[in-house]
Amino acid sequence: MAVEVFDDNQLADMAARGWAVYPENEVADIVDDPEVDKMSEGYCGPSKDVLASAKSPLSLFFYFLPRAFWRHVARETHRYWEQTFDAGVKKALVKETEVTHRPQKSRDKLRRKLERFERIAPHEIVQWIAKDGLIPARTFAKVMSRDRFRNITRFLHFSDNQEAAAARDRAWKIRPVLSMVEKTFKEGYVLGSRVAIDDGMLPSWNRRNPTRQYLKDKPHKWGTKCVVTCCAESGYCKRVEVDIGRKHDVEGAQSTDTKSGPAAVVRNVACERRVVIADRFYTSIPLAQQLRAMGFNFVGTIQTIRKGWCKAVEYPFKKRPVTYKRGSFTMAVAKSNPGLAAVGWVDNRTVYFLSSQVTAASTTVQRREKSGAVSTSYSMQLAARFQKYYKSLFLGVVDMAVVNAYIVHAYVWEKERKKMSHYSFLTTLHRQLIQETESSVTEAGTSTEPSAGTMQGLLLLQTGKQEEGWNFYVLLREVLRRQKGAGDNLQQDLKARYSKSTFSSTLLTTEIETSYSADMIAQDVISVARRLRQRKYTRLALLLFALTCRRPRKPRVSRQRVDVDYEVEMLLNENMFERTFRMPAENFSHLLRKVTPAFTISERRSTNSSGEAPISPSIMLMTTSRYLAGGSYLDIRPMVGISEPSYYRVIDLTMDAILALEELQITFPNSDSEKEVVMEAFKNISSGGIMSGCIGCVDGWLCCIKTPTLADAGEVGVGCY
Repeated sequence: MAVEVFDDNQLADMAARGWAVYPENEVADIVDDPEVDKMSEGYCGPSKDVLASAKSPLSLFFYFLPRAFWRHVARETHRYWEQTFDAGVKKALVKETEVTHRPQKSRDKLRRKLERFERIAPHEIVQWIAKDGLIPARTFAKVMSRDRFRNITRFLHFSDNQEAAAARDRAWKIRPVLSMVEKTFKEGYVLGSRVAIDDGMLPSWNRRNPTRQYLKDKPHKWGTKCVVTCCAESGYCKRVEVDIGRKHDVEGAQSTDTKSGPAAVVRNVACERRVVIADRFYTSIPLAQQLRAMGFNFVGTIQTIRKGWCKAVEYPFKKRPVTYKRGSFTMAVAKSNPGLAAVGWVDNRTVYFLSSQVTAASTTVQRREKSGAVSTSYSMQLAARFQKYYKSLFLGVVDMAVVNAYIVHAYVWEKERKKMSHYSFLTTLHRQLIQETESSVTEAGTSTEPSAGTMQGLLLLQTGKQEEGWNFYVLLREVLRRQKGAGDNLQQDLKARYSKSTFSSTLLTTEIETSYSADMIAQDVISVARRLRQRKYTRLALLLFALTCRRPRKPRVSRQRVDVDYEVEMLLNENMFERTFRMPAENFSHLLRKVTPAFTISERRSTNSSGEAPISPSIMLMTTSRYLAGGSYLDIRPMVGISEPSYYRVIDLTMDAILALEELQITFPNSDSEKEVVMEAFKNISSGGIMSGCIGCVDGWLCCIKTPTLADAGEVGVGCY
């Protein structure tokens, strides 16, 4: 359904003459259109993917934060220790100079002491998170020593500080965490007919936090602001986006359109008839109109300073007088759209609403106090304080994952009468996390056991991204197990160094120190083989090392190509086509006909490589046009349904085809008379003749800027300049 989105002039006219105001406490007689106002009646609840993990709290926890994520955190934590090792030696040396009660240690001794740092394993990180769930008290030391706990909290890290994006992305410190929950939260739940969008806060008082903001109306006024999309019935968090501002946004990202920012959040929700519920920060009349065109109804409180708002429903007071009856209201209906209503309601204070869905069905507000709902008082984030701000934000995201896990658990087991209370769920989860071992979290412990009879079975260990040291050790051990004679001596020597338990002839469950990497083990095998005068094992070590460290092949990704005809029709109905591609639809169609013969597309080759239809010329031109109009590959690529390599390849091919068109060749004026004709033409087509002396224009759009002062000359290109 096409719904017009008003511009500023239309909104001003609407505020003056566009509302039909009813007497106080009188309800407008609005008849709902069943074709338009019918709500979605589809399934609302956990997805099929998460239902398989709903057997225990631990399975749900590892669904939202998988074991692969914890292995990534362990690798980044060790990387951070390596990057800060030299600085740690210098710091320890400075402290050592202050020691007077004993002989001071040399730099070499301090360095050797720090090098004895034991690599942090993934299962230790999840046990550290579960520290508050240790029952009974005084049992924390049974799981982890105090110094080990301090090492984990000191070096805990999630991303590489030396990446180029670290200087641009203000949320880079926790970007892998946000990327993970964005994927798992979205796949774990199906939203119903009511969707709530609001801003939340991850508490953070640290001044070093570049995303810290102050919101006076929040329980925690200082912190990192997040925009969350939730199920209005269960409270499940479907999507969370950290507000990192505009100036220091990720390179290539575009600034937010204030009229469609919340609409961009719900673009990821299936376009079925749903109600979007938002607060006064987001609500505006153009937003309600745009969401209506996208297939959503809208309900939300509104600020009275919004353009187009009906001033006739406002009350002369902010706080209700004692003599005024609570519950009084004044209602107005938009003349241009009878389904859009403005309401002023008197509670303790006056509250104003905007709604594109008006129904006569009664609504009962149920108070959920002492009803067994999810408690908000428990928080791992608020249970500990850190010097590094991003560690506190990380625990806040883990809190959200735990709450989502309990919502799924409550939904699945409520009908079976096996639902645990929130407290029981947390204690069970903590107890299960404490029982995690190294083999259960590492991929070697969770992968399928290969057959011990063939080398092909051993190579099954290479599936996935596994610990190189473990893979190399398992391969080497299995090969030596088949050797006789002198191979036993080499096997015993390696066993004494690396293995914690005896070798098994059938199982691949022998533990290994995770601090040993594949290259370290290979060097030791070579040295031991030389000492035992067995050169063939030197070559064997190098071969197995190469097999272990090879990169696994990425799985095939199937992408859904965009329906160009439907997308163009939607943009034309919303009057957004020219703004999106910086050209009229007629020019786009004409250019498409010209460049199509330049593309050679093999449907068979595309189907065999990607499993999807080939990239059509219309998709190629749409991608390139949006790129030239200022779009980012982060937005364009998922919109059209192509991979990142195909994105850049498509742009190159399309640009070559456009540049080869003779009719689009730019001919610059050569003589003075030709220049005069061109300058006069630009002056005539510009507003007020402002383009005087111009002989060329890039995209036909002129932006007037104010001239910077001498003091602001260094800030050209920043802010309003």
